[in-house]
Amino acid sequence: MIGAPVKLLYESKHHIVTVEMKTGEMFRGYLADAEDTMNVRLDDVTMFQKDGRSMPVDQVYLRGSQIRFVIVPSMFKNAPMFKRVKAQAKQRITQQMRDKYKKARDAIINAKQDNKLSLWSREAA
Repeated sequence: MIGAPVKLLYESKHHIVTVEMKTGEMFRGYLADAEDTMNVRLDDVTMFQKDGRSMPVDQVYLRGSQIRFVIVPSMFKNAPMFKRVKAQAKQRITQQMRDKYKKARDAIINAKQDNKLSLWSREAA
């Protein structure tokens, strides 16, 4: 199962993205391809070096393990994918709360039953 960042990367295909590498270099261009490992291929790229110089590059392939972060278009903040992720998180939290309540309720019921048993054993003696 892939996570939200990789899904967002897939959604960003054919849009202009900016990728910063761990070395400090930045690449801005059209996201042509993305992989589960976050390896990306950009087309019509402008490469910005650490010292601020820029140079055009036709195509570049960037290794996912060397990427620091990716800036995607702001329109993706309203992507349907995030609504699904939010709904899944809400369901998970609700289930955790139900499980916690059930565990506490069972502990109270068991304590009451233990108390009744101990009272019953005292009366029998």
